[in-house]
Amino acid sequence: DDLIRTMQMNIRIGLQNTACFRLENNTNDRDSLFIDVLNASGDQGWLHTLTLSRLEHHHPISQQYEFAIPEVRTNCICECNVNSDICSARTYSFAHCAYNNNTQVSIRYHHPSASFFFLLKLV
Repeated sequence: DDLIRTMQMNIRIGLQNTACFRLENNTNDRDSLFIDVLNASGDQGWLHTLTLSRLEHHHPISQQYEFAIPEVRTNCICECNVNSDICSARTYSFAHCAYNNNTQVSIRYHHPSASFFFLLKLV
């Protein structure tokens, strides 16, 4: 059937991104829908924009996935005064924590109203 036209395109596009493309119309149909393209020059066509504005999931996951969840124990060594803007490592002895590099990790967390130092032991 001459009235059915098929086109296939592969466009890699992310969420909230827009792709623009131009399609030429090679029909002789004088329908008013096509008249603007038929009257245009040969190198012009319809300009289309495609925006991925939303992504929805309508089908359940059909396979089984297993994720390992590590067991982590935390020991909070120090918490600064909530009224303090800056914590001093020297004052709170952050630098004097004893830990074994093979089994423990030390992490310093800073927030404008508090600072925390955690000693994590990976089991």
